[in-house]
Amino acid sequence: MAKAAAYSAGFNAISHDASDGDAGQWDDDNWKVCFQTSAAKKVGSMPTLDFGVVRNEWPCPAKDGEPIPYPKMPKVVGQTFEKASTTLKPLALQAIEADSAYTDVTLPAAVDDWTVCFQDPEAGEEITYPKTTTAYLKVTAPGTACPKTEFTELHPDPTPPSTDEDSDDSSSSSGGSDGGGSVGTVTPGAYCATPGSTGVSKKGTLYTCKGPGQERWRR
Repeated sequence: MAKAAAYSAGFNAISHDASDGDAGQWDDDNWKVCFQTSAAKKVGSMPTLDFGVVRNEWPCPAKDGEPIPYPKMPKVVGQTFEKASTTLKPLALQAIEADSAYTDVTLPAAVDDWTVCFQDPEAGEEITYPKTTTAYLKVTAPGTACPKTEFTELHPDPTPPSTDEDSDDSSSSSGGSDGGGSVGTVTPGAYCATPGSTGVSKKGTLYTCKGPGQERWRR
């Protein structure tokens, strides 16, 4: 558009990357004009304008040739999903998606009043290509606290308590008698040395040193 307007006004036009980079402009429709000056050399017989341009989705630098002040991801953790979406709208991101902050919680159809616990990209991260960037917000229901870390279950399965019968501590008493008999307190399931020896667990249950296979304290 700018080149066409310049030509209509009696000027030829060239363009250059207005940032501190050196990108070529293959498709003029993807670039916008930030600066214009008279070109040092004419193109043909017509006076020539030199446009400093950047990609359409990028902000112009403060001066021609300076770095582009890319927008940064704002902090939306602690906001409702609805408010966070409004906060992120000016970035013109590809999408804003909600996911559950707890791995065992399924999101309902609407989560506008759910609270953001984690965000990706992180707050402060530069958004260089908003058209291909999706913001992922992990949320939790109203009245439910955020987990301390990601990939956490809200209702984890309880850990079953250990019992003497489940113990398999090979460093426990093994019964050192050479001819059978009682050896005192033993740990169920532990290895033992003398087949036929007997002992009792801490709960008072009688165990015998026997197979099959490697001898252990068994009932």
